[in-house]
Amino acid sequence: MFQMPAWATQATVEEMQTIASDPHTKALFAASGMSSVEDIVQKAIMLQECALRGDAKRPYVCVMRGAFLRPRVVDHPSYPLIMSQQAGERCRFLDLGCCMGTDLRQMLLDGAQKELVHGVDFSSDFIRLGFELFGDEATMDGVFQRVDILDGWDSGSELGASSATGWMSEHVSSFDVVHCGAVLHTLESKEEVQEVLKRVFCLLAPGGVYFGGNRPTWVHDAKSFHEELESVGFEGVEVTVRSGQNEADAENVLFKNASAEESGRGTYFVAFKPH
Repeated sequence: MFQMPAWATQATVEEMQTIASDPHTKALFAASGMSSVEDIVQKAIMLQECALRGDAKRPYVCVMRGAFLRPRVVDHPSYPLIMSQQAGERCRFLDLGCCMGTDLRQMLLDGAQKELVHGVDFSSDFIRLGFELFGDEATMDGVFQRVDILDGWDSGSELGASSATGWMSEHVSSFDVVHCGAVLHTLESKEEVQEVLKRVFCLLAPGGVYFGGNRPTWVHDAKSFHEELESVGFEGVEVTVRSGQNEADAENVLFKNASAEESGRGTYFVAFKPH
């Protein structure tokens, strides 16, 4: 019989059960051959404990709450249009900061071609635990890779193809769509955010789409982030404050630079690299 770890409270289990019972979660795990909510929760709690002790820089709230079980990319207002426009096309996807790869696996379920998708994360533990969670390492070989997006450019060089190194040098202008979900708010400064945005801009092919979302904790509010995206070179920028954040989100994070009406809510964004 499964033995819950000491730190897993009844509230933890109940929240996991709610997430595991979500139709999107159930459909994704059914595609991996797992249909029992109880089995999903048991495996998730075991892997959650490993993740919290792994090589992550800190215990992320989304990991602590079990949010990695549900593909949140489906909530993005631009997601259905992006996927429908790319249906049947040789669209090259990058999930940047993929964690355990839940969103990327949803993209594959929705029609993305496996040979054209990449998932990268700074934590090799997250990638390994994703394989354990979905039991698909044999079939997902080559899709995921450990990459720290803040590495990969010669120090002191102008950001561009000529100064890219390593993984970055191999993928300049390589992707039609870059997704960045629940990542940017983990950065510590506006300078780090700008560096990531510059790298995404270089990784995108002309006309490429950059989209994602952020939790309600950040160095930017919606307006300043909109301006930051445009300053890097993106066009057609849309940043919207999303509703529906619960109290746990607001309690577990520090909203660094938000107006009162934005406090406790995250944002969705979409932006385009010019042709």
